[in-house]
Amino acid sequence: MGYTFSIPDALTKVQSKLDQPLNVGRALGAMLYYIVPLISTLEELSDVFQALDVKQTRLFNKGVNKALPGVQWVVYPDRNVVVEIGESEDWTIWLRGQCEELGMREARDGKKVLEEMQISPSLNKPCYSALR
Repeated sequence: MGYTFSIPDALTKVQSKLDQPLNVGRALGAMLYYIVPLISTLEELSDVFQALDVKQTRLFNKGVNKALPGVQWVVYPDRNVVVEIGESEDWTIWLRGQCEELGMREARDGKKVLEEMQISPSLNKPCYSALR
């Protein structure tokens, strides 16, 4: 199943939802197949991600991770997966490595490392709808 979206429209929606980095991350994680080739060619998209503060970046990374298969962590990296990786590496592998490292630090401090597993009803919707 494919989704149709225009790049300028997607950029406008991403920019308008910066106050919801978790939802933006989840939507872009789900659109990963379409986004990765665009990262190096759309400076505006990179500028959007670089404008996020540390808290927003962590929420964005969490949103991306929720759209990708894998473990759901409590703590996410403060470096943006899109800015750090772009096309050069698998986002899932980078996020997992960063989260495992952070998780080990949290565990040493006696803190919770993994989130409770739950299925989000919003993941049943088309990924682009999270940007609406």
